[in-house]
Amino acid sequence: MKLLRKYLENKVAIIIAVLFITDLAILLNIPFLRQIFGFFCFTIIPGLLILDILKSDRIELPKKFVLSYGLSISSLMFIGLFLNFLYPIFGASRPLSAISLVISFTLVILFLCFIAYKRNKTEFCSSKVFNIELGIKRDQFLSPLIFPIIFPILTIFGVYLMNTTENNIVLLTLPFLIVIYAAFIVYFNKRIPTVTYPVAILMIGLALALILPLRGEYMLMGGDGSIEYRYFWLTATNAYWNIELSRGGGIGCVNACLSVALLHPIFQSLLGLTSEFTYKLVTPLLLSVTPLALFILYKNHIKESYAFLAALFFASQFNFINCINSARILIGIFFFVLAVLVFFDKEMGKLNKRILFLIFMFSLILSYYTYCYIFAILMFLSWMIGSVASKFAKFKQNITATLVVLCIAVVFLWWSQITESHFTTTIRFIENTFVSLIRASLAESSDIMAQKAIGIGLEGAPEILNFVIYYITLILIVIGSIDLIKRWKTSDFGVEYTAMVLSCLILWTLMIVAPYISEGFGLERAYFPTLIVLAPSMIIGVQVICRLSSFETWNCIKQRLKTSVKQLKCDYHSRDYHKFVILITLVVVILNLFVATGITYQMFGNHRSVILNSDGLQYDIWYIHLEEIDAAKWLTNNMEKNVPIYTDAYTPTRFSTLRGKEKITVYNRFFKDNIPRENGYIFLRYQNVVDGTVYTWYVRKEWSEYMPLTKYPHLFIGKSKIYDNGGSEVWR
Repeated sequence: MKLLRKYLENKVAIIIAVLFITDLAILLNIPFLRQIFGFFCFTIIPGLLILDILKSDRIELPKKFVLSYGLSISSLMFIGLFLNFLYPIFGASRPLSAISLVISFTLVILFLCFIAYKRNKTEFCSSKVFNIELGIKRDQFLSPLIFPIIFPILTIFGVYLMNTTENNIVLLTLPFLIVIYAAFIVYFNKRIPTVTYPVAILMIGLALALILPLRGEYMLMGGDGSIEYRYFWLTATNAYWNIELSRGGGIGCVNACLSVALLHPIFQSLLGLTSEFTYKLVTPLLLSVTPLALFILYKNHIKESYAFLAALFFASQFNFINCINSARILIGIFFFVLAVLVFFDKEMGKLNKRILFLIFMFSLILSYYTYCYIFAILMFLSWMIGSVASKFAKFKQNITATLVVLCIAVVFLWWSQITESHFTTTIRFIENTFVSLIRASLAESSDIMAQKAIGIGLEGAPEILNFVIYYITLILIVIGSIDLIKRWKTSDFGVEYTAMVLSCLILWTLMIVAPYISEGFGLERAYFPTLIVLAPSMIIGVQVICRLSSFETWNCIKQRLKTSVKQLKCDYHSRDYHKFVILITLVVVILNLFVATGITYQMFGNHRSVILNSDGLQYDIWYIHLEEIDAAKWLTNNMEKNVPIYTDAYTPTRFSTLRGKEKITVYNRFFKDNIPRENGYIFLRYQNVVDGTVYTWYVRKEWSEYMPLTKYPHLFIGKSKIYDNGGSEVWR
């Protein structure tokens, strides 16, 4: 018994045991064990050991979990990149195969374990791994700590009901349950254990992130999802990331995003999942940790209940729930948050902060081009603002010129010199931006989403309601940011965080002033990542509104006017001040959840959201039916080589999950060009056949490209139907 206890207290022994079981499960392909142990081992243990090596292991469990998770993901990406170029030198043509990765990662983990043990001989025991301190007192509620586990279960059950019976009642109820639960634990914050907040925000983040990936039998493809999947599939199939596919700009820049083209194939090799299942689940599992990381960041500056609400506000955003298979965007956000978290951490040593910050910054740069540009811009602006502020106040500036130059240099090296994929486009973008600044007018922008952001072209009550919700949120953030900037010397956030808040506002201003920036970046692309910094400003904005509307404030103003005593001190906190802040904040959160899940459209009878409906706009363009997959398989197996396929705008996503897609030419401008083609196949998907409608091009206004199929009989002259399964047709 003593021997067993001693063994269990030995961290080295536990790691080796877990590693052995994991390797065995992967090499023998044991179902469930391979997936569970593979994911846990390679997403937690490397990061834990790195923290041990840095002697940063004596931190609270939530922060240790987040940092270990992030460091492990970074390790998988960087080590995978190294192996990808190393093994072919020695004749191994498949460096990312399961056997290659298992051997390599096992050796790396053992090496890290050895170094960590050498640096922590006296304290390298399992009892110090988790630092669990529940701190539950006798008069505190235990049920709120356990209850949030139900949220991911409700998501899975609700999506299952939607997929099988088209019953959306559970998914409609989920946002209300989340907000009611949040109201309870925030209002009774003194009666709940401290550990409740991180558990709650992690479970809520997981529940919201899983909704769309689980919707439907096949992947929901939106945006550049089909392009991402193609490069992911190519790397996974060849067990090798081909950098040459990144050259020359265009869609090749997606291949240079290692979050898609390298990280996902590594997970597929290790976990033994299908390509589609890997692509559907890996990203939300990474994204779900992001709100927890934000909670840890915010609670260093505001009290825990408000930090929880700010993190929940971020998780309620449309892009958090609706980034359809945009792995590079969501993983980019993941590393963006971790970089900001480490940079503003108040507990780590200076050297460790720099090391971790550089790791996450490099991970961000290699993950997604747009967000690394935004990150570099914010760093540059914050450095400039901090340099000016240092003339008026004494503080230690951590955002240095060296750090800014290093960030920009790595961005330039990766995207211009190494992958040669995106930097030329960026230079043209900057040139056109300066031109647009000269004739700045957002109304001149051809971007429909940019116009809708200022109220131009809104269609119907749902869009007007979304517009109002968007600007209520925006106004609260701006008010809170201005209040924070006014208190820049005395605020708990510190000068540099305030400088980054101001940098975000400057970036927003550029989005409004320069139409080319809005069209090139997209308002939503800049809004979402800047919320990482600005989410607490929404809470502060609510506090300012409550303070200004309180009876004590107006009474104090009257007294000042009567007595002419300008220095009269006022008590701005009424008895119900905290309650009103919670109430208004939760109203904003639930309104954002309504927008994100499509409930605002549902309220007016518009079945726009694919989350809640099996008809409507998103269902038509994103949902993939079994008949479409069967027809695509039949066509790819029986078609003549080098003969093109002509389709409507959204049909190519139906071919994305099929092997050999790189050999198929799919023209999705067929109905837009409206020109008959003599040689080629015409592929009609489910919507075209069952509803008799087509989308001629990608939707910018809801029905602007929505046309009846009967408008195009001339395109079928001389063609014969060669395949029909009731949900898809092929003509030749």
